[in-house]
Amino acid sequence: MRYYADRSYVMGTFDIKIKDEEGNDRYVFSNQGKVGYNYALCDTSGKKYADIKQVISFRNKFRIQTDTKEIEMSFKYPFKINPDPYCKFKGLNWITEGNIHHHEYCVHDGSNVVARVGLTGTQDVDANAFTKALNNIHRDLKIECSDEYDTPLTLAAVIAIELAECSAGTRSCS
Repeated sequence: MRYYADRSYVMGTFDIKIKDEEGNDRYVFSNQGKVGYNYALCDTSGKKYADIKQVISFRNKFRIQTDTKEIEMSFKYPFKINPDPYCKFKGLNWITEGNIHHHEYCVHDGSNVVARVGLTGTQDVDANAFTKALNNIHRDLKIECSDEYDTPLTLAAVIAIELAECSAGTRSCS
């Protein structure tokens, strides 16, 4: 099933809406305030599935708490000059592969694909810098979830990756 995340968090708004393929609102990540990123994942009726909290530390970490699991997501860096990070999940056997900074990556559980992530639309290469930035902000995040995995947990993991990327400080959210 494909879902689309409203990338309004790039602009600093409080809630992140998740729509299904037909454009219906399915989930919302509601900002809970406090220090750092702190969101609750609920469906449109208000049923809560997970909490996503930024862990204040020297590393970029997020904790995902569900009724049955506590998962810690953190960026890892391979040993090379100017490395692109990947994400690892303590509490799950999940790892990312691809380019997190450009929002084109997969989440894997061993050899199985949990989710594929990308941006909708295309970028106008002839546009000036301001127009490119504005177009990029309005592009939604496309999340293709495998039916074999818990969808709310998968969405929480992807949004944690996106928030970690956004808060990395050296990169932009675009």
